[in-house]
Amino acid sequence: DTVDINGDLSTLDSHKLKVVNASSNYWAIYNQSNGKMRIDQGTTQRVLASSGEFQFANDIIVDGNIGVGGTPSYPLHIIGTSTQEVRVQSSDSGAYSRIQLRSATDGYAQFNMGDSGADAAGGLVYTHSTDTLNIRAANSNIMNVTSTGVGIGTTAPGYKLDVRDTVSFRFEGSASQRLLFFGQNDHATIHVTGSSHKLALQTGGPGVEFQDAAGNEHLTIKETGTNGALLSGA
Repeated sequence: DTVDINGDLSTLDSHKLKVVNASSNYWAIYNQSNGKMRIDQGTTQRVLASSGEFQFANDIIVDGNIGVGGTPSYPLHIIGTSTQEVRVQSSDSGAYSRIQLRSATDGYAQFNMGDSGADAAGGLVYTHSTDTLNIRAANSNIMNVTSTGVGIGTTAPGYKLDVRDTVSFRFEGSASQRLLFFGQNDHATIHVTGSSHKLALQTGGPGVEFQDAAGNEHLTIKETGTNGALLSGA
């Protein structure tokens, strides 16, 4: 049957407004004594509303977009004129907070940073098929991280740090600023390589050696006392 009501439909305190189907499974709406509105499915609470806030006891499935502060253009869209903030917080001891971007094994996960003129001017891009992470700025890849190493100026680094461009080291602070290279057992090598020639500066034992591409020594500098040095060459 159908009941048409032109006006308010009220119940007495502690009474429920029930919607019952043929199997006696019902939904009930009622106002609690503490001023909160409650919606039950049978005797199980599903929604509790108070002062503009809603508490849901189960998953929320939305067929459409969700907008906070405005009309959404994306599945979840937060809009506002002031600073907008999203926070994921865990207060339990030993717990952690996490944001996960997941895609298919042949896809990629992307975290974009931009403005109205360029949605993805900067950001992070992880490509699953190659297991690489790209760091972007000014609409370009600035740094590429692979299982081999970190590449700047190359998407395929061949070393732990592979830079394919001009590098500048500037020390403008105290006189103690230095560029240090450490090797195992006090043995370190610096290679300056061209298309067919190589200069190697190698430390080992008490001296410094200059070598060619084949590893032949051409100049050796060895310590001879507190303030002296001995130069020898092939």
